[in-house]
Amino acid sequence: MVAPGNRRVRLMRWVLVGLSLVVGAQCAVSPVFAAADLETIQARGHLIVAVREGWRPLSFRTDQGELVGLEVEYRPPPGGRDVG
Repeated sequence: MVAPGNRRVRLMRWVLVGLSLVVGAQCAVSPVFAAADLETIQARGHLIVAVREGWRPLSFRTDQGELVGLEVEYRPPPGGRDVG
């Protein structure tokens, strides 16, 4: 039988190992997005704004298919229209 104190130490070790793996994986993976500088945006002629879909209340689709939510409300309108 393992003493209760030893179980806690084992558990804490596994928790630390798991956290280390998660943090290491996050540091090893490059970001999926990259921000464009002002010159690139001006040369392109338009601003690209992305929102995540399905993250209530940040952004989600209504039953009618309209993209709504906080991210949608506070993003700059792309050319004055919703391209979602």
